[in-house]
Amino acid sequence: MTEAKPGLLTTVKSYPAAFWIANTMEIFERMAWYGFFAVSSLYITGPVETGGLGFSSEERGQLQAIVPFFLYLLPVVTGALADRYGYKKLFIIAYIGMIIFYYALGQFKTFPTFLGAFMLVAVAAAIFKPVVVGTVARVTDESNSSMGFGIFYMMVNVGGFAGPLIAGAIRGISWEYVFISCSCWAAVNLVIVVLFYKDPTSESASENPRTLGKVASDAVEVLGNMRFGITVFVVLIALMIANQEFESFQFFPHCTIFVAVWLVLNFLWDMAMPVGSGNPNHRASASRLFLFKRMHCSNWRFALFLLIMSGFWTSFNQIFLSLPPYVRDFVDTKPMVDVGRSVFGAVGKEHWIEGLAAIEETELLGEFGGLARRSRGLDDMVAEKPPTEEKLRETISGLVTDLKKLAINEDVPPPDQQEALAFAESHGDPKGDLAMLQEETTLGSTLKNRIERAMRIADHPTDPSLTDEDRTALDSLVVRLNKLGAKPPLNAIDLVYASRKILQYKVRITPLELGELIAGVPDAPPEITEDAMTVAIATINKRLDAKGKKEFVDGEEDALKAVLRTLLAKGPYPSESAVAEASEKLKTGELKVESAVLALGVRDLAYRPTIWARMDAGRQVNPEHIINMDALAIVFFQVLISFLMAKFHRFTTMIVGMVIAAIGIGLPFIAGGTMVGPAGGLLIVVIAGIVTFAVGEMMASPTSQEYVGRIAPKDKIAVYMGYYFVAVALGNLFGGILSGQLYGKLARDAQRPDLMWLAFGGIMLLTAVVFLLYNKFALPKHKADTLTPG
Repeated sequence: MTEAKPGLLTTVKSYPAAFWIANTMEIFERMAWYGFFAVSSLYITGPVETGGLGFSSEERGQLQAIVPFFLYLLPVVTGALADRYGYKKLFIIAYIGMIIFYYALGQFKTFPTFLGAFMLVAVAAAIFKPVVVGTVARVTDESNSSMGFGIFYMMVNVGGFAGPLIAGAIRGISWEYVFISCSCWAAVNLVIVVLFYKDPTSESASENPRTLGKVASDAVEVLGNMRFGITVFVVLIALMIANQEFESFQFFPHCTIFVAVWLVLNFLWDMAMPVGSGNPNHRASASRLFLFKRMHCSNWRFALFLLIMSGFWTSFNQIFLSLPPYVRDFVDTKPMVDVGRSVFGAVGKEHWIEGLAAIEETELLGEFGGLARRSRGLDDMVAEKPPTEEKLRETISGLVTDLKKLAINEDVPPPDQQEALAFAESHGDPKGDLAMLQEETTLGSTLKNRIERAMRIADHPTDPSLTDEDRTALDSLVVRLNKLGAKPPLNAIDLVYASRKILQYKVRITPLELGELIAGVPDAPPEITEDAMTVAIATINKRLDAKGKKEFVDGEEDALKAVLRTLLAKGPYPSESAVAEASEKLKTGELKVESAVLALGVRDLAYRPTIWARMDAGRQVNPEHIINMDALAIVFFQVLISFLMAKFHRFTTMIVGMVIAAIGIGLPFIAGGTMVGPAGGLLIVVIAGIVTFAVGEMMASPTSQEYVGRIAPKDKIAVYMGYYFVAVALGNLFGGILSGQLYGKLARDAQRPDLMWLAFGGIMLLTAVVFLLYNKFALPKHKADTLTPG
């Protein structure tokens, strides 16, 4: 243990104004970033009709992998610039950029333009990050830095907690307000920094400031020389590209071979250079261009520290990458819904349950309606819009990629493998007119769906989420459904996968229950009450508003009511042509109602009376509310934990914190539950895991930032903090890779999420063990707070 530390109140009073100003700006910056990023998946993949971009999940994955990766790499550069040109100037540039580019995010609707705006937001955030952390490091000292970084980390989570809540509320009005609010938070920070922030740096006003070239050289030399930096940078870029799972650059074998060859070539090149040419203090390096010097790692201890920290961030990121889909798919959050109903009911605000556990109603009714119509041998109520030639070519290219993967899948029968490969080889460069492309798309989609469905059916007898009794009951139910005239015939696996899809809409229902609801839809015309009609019209108007079109009001509603009653007069299954004709009748003046929008109201009236009681009973909490418990725990307890941990050595705090975090992130291992079984995982165990993880996080994360701030030279604090974010970038990269692979193979396919959490807990525990060894063997004796070059 170290010497006695000052008391809590004394420590809090010791911080200068710049400390509190930096912390305040951190809150608003996090509100802006998480205000968008927390709902970005919904916006990026949301339907264009509801204000989203309509991008694919693959495109969403690329955006959310590429942009944060560069966000956490760029602080190395921006931190160096801040040390030279002053923190205040860089703050102003960052906030102006945020104001412009957050707003621009809501204006660009194509993938390239949206990616460009998102990257510019990342550049602005990358300018901000090392400067705000550098401010905290510069205005604290040995006596109060532990508490200082703890308070700072608490402020990070205040913004991270409030931002998504506000964004989630206002996106219900319009997506545009989300982007406007993010720009407003940045504007608040611009006012604060201009009026109140006093720059703690002094080099920009000195008589002999460094040149831009010297700044770049000093930044690189924190870890090594330019050759070393370029070599590492290329490896990181290769790993990032491979993480996108492009067909032409997979991890195995493409990326593995490329990285190996790249490293070998660099080592061979080194052998041709003079000995000592990489060391700036060696005479062999004098007057040589950087390309003609050997690689040199001047501070291997710091480089190793960053590499080890990437293990912490790899496991840490699973709270945001793997836990949300796990909560959605495997955890029964109904107990929290029940508590919410009781609390909201007691204050007369029953409708507030929609904020806690919002069902995606139109999507759910659409999925159910499709299954109900199929069980009666009917096509969809709405014909898909004819795609453009460009979209068809993109679709065929995607089919080619998917079919190539199926062609080498050992679970696919050889005849199907050959058929998949033949299609892929003959459609590598899609050509032809619109009609030909449509025909080829249909052929490829049919082939892919047939093979994948056959694989699911083959796996059905061994699906770990179903018992033998479940399978017997499902098979019997399917026979009953198929007697209704299902085309193509339904299989038990269709109900299983439909139940899993409905989980995405925040409802937990077993396949057997879903099948019984489908069978229970009456063929007779539904009874349409005024309340039901009001709900249906509200659904249609909400979609019209999202599309920026005129809504039905006053007398116009009467015409809509008449059309809906006519469509359902013969039963709950109006034909595609009937819906299309009704849609045309309603297009008068400014009112223009597409078939797809009108169908929303039809489904509401046709199926809601049959299914809603059961769907409402299966309502699940929005996963983001569960995840936010991590931030909430930090807001409440960070200052106390930082004050207590100030009495211990920094490495002791980090290592113990990682062990506690490992226990927390591994705790869902014992939560149990399956995706579509009668009971999900135990919510109380998951919450206990999140809170336990938060305790470890409160010990390890701010202490690691404090540590780097303390060992950095005074004139290079921002660039050192910039290098710290390289560990975060690696954690994002490795965390994304492992999340996708382990969740897909263990949680989703094998129905063993317990093994996934055991693996992530193991990674955190291994990181703690490596840190223990690092502290014992890598650092100089009695100098555990120094990372001297060597």
